Amino acid sequence: MQCVYTAMTNQIRRLAVLAATATAIIALLVGCGSSPSATSASGSASSGAGSAAASTITIANFAFGGELTVAPGATVTVVNNDSMPHNVVADDGSFKTANLKQGETATFTAPSKAGRYSFICSIHPRMKGALVVGAAGGGAATTTAPADTGGSGGY
Repeated sequence: MQCVYTAMTNQIRRLAVLAATATAIIALLVGCGSSPSATSASGSASSGAGSAAASTITIANFAFGGELTVAPGATVTVVNNDSMPHNVVADDGSFKTANLKQGETATFTAPSKAGRYSFICSIHPRMKGALVVGAAGGGAATTTAPADTGGSGGY
């Protein structure tokens, strides 16, 4: 029975990786053909001086992925690709999202002060991530949760 469970778990992980990869490819393709403005490799457009670059946190497998670096005041999009609801809540209260069901998205504005901002999912407090706010003019970034978090998932 354990062997069947392990095989099913591995298959689910492979499907999650495939889905995340397909989502990233689609985002890149849509971003490349969406407008004449300059588009970075992550698919976010830059419209000139004073605008903050957009960045994405993708939640999958009860994880936020690696640190995300953004410019001060950047718009950050959170996408929940997990089957369970999640949210993003900064430890210092500087940003947070509503609870997101599978497939839902939310946005928040990154703090204007440079620094490292730790955050959690308040529903699953073992899920931890970090937003690094860099100097103005920092590039857009996307972070996707790894396929194998190597543990119980923090729930």
